[in-house]
Amino acid sequence: MGIRKKTSAYDKLAKKLGEVTFANHLRAVAETDFETRTACAKKLGMSPQSLNDYMSGKRIPTPNLAAQMAQKLGYSPLSFIELALSDTVKKAGYKYNVNLEST
Repeated sequence: MGIRKKTSAYDKLAKKLGEVTFANHLRAVAETDFETRTACAKKLGMSPQSLNDYMSGKRIPTPNLAAQMAQKLGYSPLSFIELALSDTVKKAGYKYNVNLEST
């Protein structure tokens, strides 16, 4: 009988949908909630180029900016902050998932 490794919900989602990143999450929100990226950028109060940098993964927002973006888009800041932190950790070369919970 083999030992079965536990798989986190994050790993299951990543396997099914591809890597879950801040960029992918933001792109999904923009494509779902807005007709154009320009409209999304305007709602966020940033240039379309800045939005594109976040949606392509060229830039990763700070937790504070991620929370502000979530609130402006009408979403809970938790997932935006969690993904931004996770991307920062991965970019630094660490293979850890970041899981936040409210206190």
